[in-house]
Amino acid sequence: MDVLATVMEQGRLLVGTSSPRNHQVKTYQKIFCCVTAFLVILLLPYIHIGVIHLKFWVPNKTQVDREHCTCSCFDTVYKGSYEKPGNVGYKHMYFNATHQTFKIWLFTLAFVLVFFECLKHLLSLWFQSRLRWTMLVVFISDIFPHYYSWWSTFNYYNDDFYEQFYHQLFFSITELLATVVVVCLCDSQVEITTSKVLVVVSISCVHLVVGGLDQFISQVFLDQGKLFQRVRNIGFLIPDFIHIFIPLCSFYRKKDGKECTRFQCLCFVLLIFIGVCVGRFLLK
Repeated sequence: MDVLATVMEQGRLLVGTSSPRNHQVKTYQKIFCCVTAFLVILLLPYIHIGVIHLKFWVPNKTQVDREHCTCSCFDTVYKGSYEKPGNVGYKHMYFNATHQTFKIWLFTLAFVLVFFECLKHLLSLWFQSRLRWTMLVVFISDIFPHYYSWWSTFNYYNDDFYEQFYHQLFFSITELLATVVVVCLCDSQVEITTSKVLVVVSISCVHLVVGGLDQFISQVFLDQGKLFQRVRNIGFLIPDFIHIFIPLCSFYRKKDGKECTRFQCLCFVLLIFIGVCVGRFLLK
């Protein structure tokens, strides 16, 4: 972790700041934050679809005949009077005017805006020498679960497949709650308190239990899942362990004699119990 902090500190110096804490971020540094956040969001779907899927996962997909392609299920509403449903030509992208399309737009817009603002905030903390590196690692580990949540929601609405919708929504909401706390703790001026740590750790424990009982054991340990299912489950497992290990270590390093009270321990156990019951039994 010290090596990471040193590397990032050198990078901060290269982009023009050796300022003390509480330094106001300059205009060109704000532009750097915006451009960097934009590029990260831009590259995520390209890496996912344009590289992993196109080049490695399904490189032998049948090529589309653009000259004779027809989109008979396209309602052509967004094209106005230019085209009518039926024998319409090839489109690089088309969408139908349905409430599912609006919900896909809503979730996508929310994901992009929130992720963009989080990245800007973290880069600003870096410029002000207020970034807590351990929590940055926790945040980075959250990128895959959140991206998967968005992509799953996209496909549920796009395919009209809702069998696992509320189960996934449970993971998405709880992951978001944990990430809110993690982003707050990325600011070194924010105290690492027992309550904040217990929120992050309890949510991750719930994910481990529910995910383990749901898919991980059968698809990974019993080798009943396909390759992408095993990779996906491991991709969820590692962030949950990081969310438990790093916050606990950070807390005990800085606790200054503070211990968890009996009430806090009871709340911790109760949160895990309720979370497992909701995620495992009520939303199946």
